[in-house]
Amino acid sequence: MSLAVRWTRLLMVVSAAGLIGAAFAIRAAMDGPIEQYSGAALSAAIVYTIVIFIWPLISPLPAGSAAIAYCWFIEFAQLTPIPAALSQRSWLARQLLVRQPPFGIMAEVRR
Repeated sequence: MSLAVRWTRLLMVVSAAGLIGAAFAIRAAMDGPIEQYSGAALSAAIVYTIVIFIWPLISPLPAGSAAIAYCWFIEFAQLTPIPAALSQRSWLARQLLVRQPPFGIMAEVRR
């Protein structure tokens, strides 16, 4: 493994840790649309860093495409009851899968 690959992986670990810290800080300090949209953006950025960690020599376009595909998968999964069932059983699943619906539209439906 070359030195560049090792530095890239180290940078991705540090970046992911910083992004996760930012996500939890925003979640703790804010509420509403800022929390929702920043969570989606930070989630995509974390997936991007994971892809680059796994394949350090990948170009940005496929890495970004993988991050977008993950985000779309999560958003479409929200249309099923599976994320809700998983989030009831696991704290980690709740952090990864639960998204707040825009402007509380689904808040009444979930009750």
